[in-house]
Amino acid sequence: MAETLDEAMFTFPNLASTDQATLFKPGNTVSDHKVGPEDSEDSDSDEQSGPSELTANGECPTYACMSCKMALLNGFLKNPNLGAADNATMTAQRNELALRLVLGVVTNLGCQYRRGEALENNSEWCGLCNLCWQWRKLPSDYYPNYLNEVNCDHNDDGCLSGFGECKPITRAISVMRKKGDDWVKESVETTTACECQVEIGSSLHGLVVK
Repeated sequence: MAETLDEAMFTFPNLASTDQATLFKPGNTVSDHKVGPEDSEDSDSDEQSGPSELTANGECPTYACMSCKMALLNGFLKNPNLGAADNATMTAQRNELALRLVLGVVTNLGCQYRRGEALENNSEWCGLCNLCWQWRKLPSDYYPNYLNEVNCDHNDDGCLSGFGECKPITRAISVMRKKGDDWVKESVETTTACECQVEIGSSLHGLVVK
């Protein structure tokens, strides 16, 4: 048994394998056995892995470990039987993890849309969060090399008079990555939206679930 997903990745043996290896081992060793979800192709990326020790707060700090955790979260979230509370918790974990997994560098082209403005000309609907336009340059061994994104305004990320918080939403896209003489398909996270979220149990949560 494990208290957290991070702990399970380091301690759960593969019960369907004769060597019963764990997904990750201390000391920069990644198991040869890939995690089940299909979007975990880069979970064994040696060049970005580093030491695979858990941090003091029980989290894995390496890119390889975080990529594997993202694949596991996506796998759980695809299950239609996942409860509402677990779904909200895992979605929040996935969104936070996606920010740490961002590849490349970003340049911000401005935050033209301000919350409360009409979303379109003559529209009666408005958004709850400021929106910023950004471009992302992936490392040189990725193709295509540039991504067109929208993100939250991290200098003003409140919503609903402070009862909510604007959080970036990401999705996985397929790109190509050069490994040796070959190009292989990999999944990377790109920021596609900004969403006003409220905390479960807060005064506004009751309005959300009605």
